[in-house]
Amino acid sequence: MVKKKIFWILFCVVIFSLTAYFTYNTGSKLYRYYTLNQRAPIEVHDVSVSQLKRDQYVLMAAFTYWANGVEYSAEKPLAKTYPNPWIAEKEKERAQAHPQSCFYSKKRPQIVALSKNFPLKSLVSSAILLGLGIYFCGLGVYVAKRQ
Repeated sequence: MVKKKIFWILFCVVIFSLTAYFTYNTGSKLYRYYTLNQRAPIEVHDVSVSQLKRDQYVLMAAFTYWANGVEYSAEKPLAKTYPNPWIAEKEKERAQAHPQSCFYSKKRPQIVALSKNFPLKSLVSSAILLGLGIYFCGLGVYVAKRQ
């Protein structure tokens, strides 16, 4: 009986540890999403192909933008990754031709990103883990009271 309680408590601790980890990551992603609250057009100076991992390439854009009357420079990856450098080279001309914009923080304009995505998957995963944690711990308390 004692071993079952220890196992159940350990199981609940693991579930809530995972929940805390995912919630922290989700919170940091949400903070970054809401921090990037301004938009500005960019002037792309150079686009280069950079290798992230084996068989994973990305276009790196060197650009300037104006925020609060001050010009800033940055180099950030474009959102999409490519399986080989030849496809990335083909997309390079298209990326330079299309006008783009960046997202930056109003309080700290040097924080910039070329894309801004809401972390829906992380938010749903955190909510599901929280629900599972509450369910299993509640189930453990219910079973313990019934015995």
